[in-house]
Amino acid sequence: MVVETYDVSLVLPVYNVEQYISHCLDSLLSQSFQGSLQIILVEDKSPDNSLSICREYVKKYDNITLIEHAENGGSSVARNSGLEQVQGKYFIFVDPDDIVPAAALETLYNTIEESGADIVKGNNTSFKTTQSPCLVNYSVKEKEEYIEGECFTVLLKHEKLRGHPWGKIFRTSSFKGIRFTPGYRMAQDLLFCAEVFSKASRLVLIPDVVYQYRIHNSGATGRKYETGAYLSWLKCITAVGAFVVTRQQKKAYQELKVRSLTQIAKEIRSLKADALLSVLEVVESTRVEWGISLNKLILQDKVSTTSIYRYISFLLAQKKARSSIK
Repeated sequence: MVVETYDVSLVLPVYNVEQYISHCLDSLLSQSFQGSLQIILVEDKSPDNSLSICREYVKKYDNITLIEHAENGGSSVARNSGLEQVQGKYFIFVDPDDIVPAAALETLYNTIEESGADIVKGNNTSFKTTQSPCLVNYSVKEKEEYIEGECFTVLLKHEKLRGHPWGKIFRTSSFKGIRFTPGYRMAQDLLFCAEVFSKASRLVLIPDVVYQYRIHNSGATGRKYETGAYLSWLKCITAVGAFVVTRQQKKAYQELKVRSLTQIAKEIRSLKADALLSVLEVVESTRVEWGISLNKLILQDKVSTTSIYRYISFLLAQKKARSSIK
């Protein structure tokens, strides 16, 4: 990476977003931020009109760079292409169907400059096209700071931030060479963030809303089990373990596993019998592979009471799902 030609670089993986990308780019171009801004568009061989829209913006604005992929490689490959072109002291990921509030970049930049942090994460809202944005339930109410191993621990806890690359600003010099791992169909963002947060020396969370995430009515929850994409989710969580070092991280990692198993057990209730049975078998083998049991969680891992109740909820949901198979 070449650094510090710009103050901030924005990386946008573009695919099939002709309905939204102009709104997103306009929100970036109308920021109150007065520093130098590099916008990197990575057009990932969209079947719609996204590429033409990107080209129009490149003609109008000198600070917009367009990378055109000859083949669709997915969001990980697209973001990696963007990272290769980053020339900013800091970089930010933006998905082109989302919106960035007018003061977001200024707020993130000022905070990371003043704090000397490697990562600053702000609150985000979520919205559907026809609805007003709502603050997500893992928002913070006041500024919080974490150092060294705490940075990764707070990510693993999944309570005050999630493994999304967006809604955060990263110090370029701290994360040289770290890339997304291609080939995963789900949760590759978490794996990238795990490596980044495990190497961070200082993390700052701020209560300012810096990102608006668009919710699509795609019915993707059921499809990830029908298509097998959820297997990548489980593999990514397993891979995250490579970065776990401290006792607190190990505890939080076990709690993340329990949270993930419980979510799956609750989401699969409406699957047809064959698909349900297949997922249940995978979930059970994963539970064994991960070394998750009630006794171990209580006596060895010493997880929180919330996680114990969550695991009991998982067992009940698993039992109910099995009893529904005729």
